[in-house]
Amino acid sequence: VLHAMAQAFVLDGMNFSVGCSIGVALYPDDGQTLDELIQYADTAMYRVKERGRGSFRFYQPQMNVDVLSRIKMDHAMRQGMQQGRFRVHYQPQIAIATGQLVGAEALTRWSDAEFGEVSPAVFIQLAEETGFITTIGNWVLEQAVQQAVLWQRAGTPVVVSINVSPLQFQQTDFVAMVDQALRSAQLRPELLELELTESILVRDADEALERLHALAAIGVRLSIDDFGTGYSSLSYLKRFPICKLKIDRSFIIGLPQDESDRAIVSATIAMAQALKLAVVAEGVETQAQMDCLRELDCASYQGFLCSPAMPATCVLGCTPTWPPALPVPKRPSRCWPWSAASLTRRRHDRTNRGDRRRTGGGHSGRDPARGGLPGSDHARGRRAISPLRAARPVEGGSARRCRGRLPLRPRGGLLRGVGDRDPVRGRCNRDRPARAPCRPGGR
Repeated sequence: VLHAMAQAFVLDGMNFSVGCSIGVALYPDDGQTLDELIQYADTAMYRVKERGRGSFRFYQPQMNVDVLSRIKMDHAMRQGMQQGRFRVHYQPQIAIATGQLVGAEALTRWSDAEFGEVSPAVFIQLAEETGFITTIGNWVLEQAVQQAVLWQRAGTPVVVSINVSPLQFQQTDFVAMVDQALRSAQLRPELLELELTESILVRDADEALERLHALAAIGVRLSIDDFGTGYSSLSYLKRFPICKLKIDRSFIIGLPQDESDRAIVSATIAMAQALKLAVVAEGVETQAQMDCLRELDCASYQGFLCSPAMPATCVLGCTPTWPPALPVPKRPSRCWPWSAASLTRRRHDRTNRGDRRRTGGGHSGRDPARGGLPGSDHARGRRAISPLRAARPVEGGSARRCRGRLPLRPRGGLLRGVGDRDPVRGRCNRDRPARAPCRPGGR
């Protein structure tokens, strides 16, 4: 039948090509009456259309179960919207360099009395197939704008981003709806960000370009969600008023081991920086991924490493679980308080103090004949002790002359004050008194 239907038809001198999808139901296994067989064959035919058309499929009882469950969930979803069972949670977006909150993405959650907590991956797909996604999207837009206004009035403005589905974006009054929501709530337009998928931009490029420019004229921010997973085209990054790229988690999950993911993420960040676009990495879950993104100069991230989506009351108090990059301290740590340069200064100071006590004077400048400081080990013809060697512990408690060196103690290790940590033994001597320093020239 498929082969016969694939042949060209001629009607009134014009050639036509017709395709078909076939569903098959068998008697008596699938049904006992004609109505049952037609119903089950029709179910099998629609399953063929869902999977590409132009083929055939036999009816299976599981098909009917799936259809009934989908119908039941769709009805529960519509009832849940009327009964207020939907809610909006927000996932923080964190700056990698400072660890500060830079934005929050509004995500829909649905809890049903029968189905329980339904995953967004399940009901969002069903809503897109049934067209109910436009109702959900308009409700999320209203809720997100109201929450952004509360943060704005509290003196802590947060950029709130919402996902826009293709069906919602194609509504003729979508731009007017966004403008009306901002005006009625008195929200600054730059605090609202619309996340668009790449499929929206390529479906009708001219119409999409016109709407995007209208949204940009209002002052709303626009970003590309799941960048690199759809119909990626570099031309629309130049044509469309986009301000941010969101790298999909499928490229983040392999970092830092996967070289291909690392190359893709690095190229995306470099391209975005060249085009003066912000970058957000999605789905960051481990510290290793965070360290890799920091090396690649990514601006911000969101993911379970900081926090999953949470109620709006918890967003402002959210802090990342990883420590941000800390500045280099101005003073060395107490556990090892002397650098190589400070060791050299201490050695020369001790030598010079001993020389001044013996000669009654100081020195200035270097000895041109000796190439060293007057009164130093070089000037006296003795071998100079390097700072690191001078700081080396004495093995076995042997007595050594400590002139011009750091004070040593019999059992090894540097002389420390009370409360300092022993760099050799790795413990604190807070409960032990400090040892007396050695005198220059003593044992």
